[in-house]
Amino acid sequence: PQYGPPGTVVAVYGTNLASSGMVWCRFGSRISPALDIVNASCIKCVAPFDRRHLDKEPVALAVSSNAIHFPAEPHAVFAYGAAASIISFDPDVVDSSRTNVTISINGTDLGAFLESD
Repeated sequence: PQYGPPGTVVAVYGTNLASSGMVWCRFGSRISPALDIVNASCIKCVAPFDRRHLDKEPVALAVSSNAIHFPAEPHAVFAYGAAASIISFDPDVVDSSRTNVTISINGTDLGAFLESD
């Protein structure tokens, strides 16, 4: 996701992301080791806690193989914010034989799950 609380697992996609056995992720100025190297084009990072960015301001997300040299242009941006919380959904039961069912979800901080055109 592009938005979430500290501790959110973020998948980063690109090319040659895992050119060495260790990969580092930088969220703003905070650097931490990658959680998982899925393959050369996908790694997973954990958004570290950073009190300065809890106001949902986006931070640059970049990847490095040595924790020193990061690209000038970030791979993506990530915005810190509250964790999503589901309050209700409707319908609450769906017959398994039905297809193409629309389910309405009511909750807080669901912005990361909205589709954008």
